[in-house]
Amino acid sequence: MKVLIIDDDASNCRLLEILVRAEGHMPLVARDGENGIELAIAEQPNIVLLDLMMPGLDGFEVIRCLKNHAQTTSIPIVVVTALYDVAARQRIASCGADGILVKPIDRWELSKRLAEFLQAPKA
Repeated sequence: MKVLIIDDDASNCRLLEILVRAEGHMPLVARDGENGIELAIAEQPNIVLLDLMMPGLDGFEVIRCLKNHAQTTSIPIVVVTALYDVAARQRIASCGADGILVKPIDRWELSKRLAEFLQAPKA
């Protein structure tokens, strides 16, 4: 399965790449929102792991773009963020994200999220 990681932080990308590979999936990496959207359209990943705080298009804008594009609307998006207060969770949900993974990343929680979303067939 293809897992698209969209994050501007190199160390977060490396960690997620390692963990995704350890789960037996193929990581794809975009270092900003614009490239992430392009890669999602071109590669049709099975899931997107998305950072919120990025320069240029932030994660909220990326979610809106992916959920409003015919080719990517059904791809699950899990937000990977340190923001986890009530307001942030409400904003993340209102944008159309399918889940949240809180930083620092817990390997077992990531494994659980990947299994949860990758077992369901894509629409």
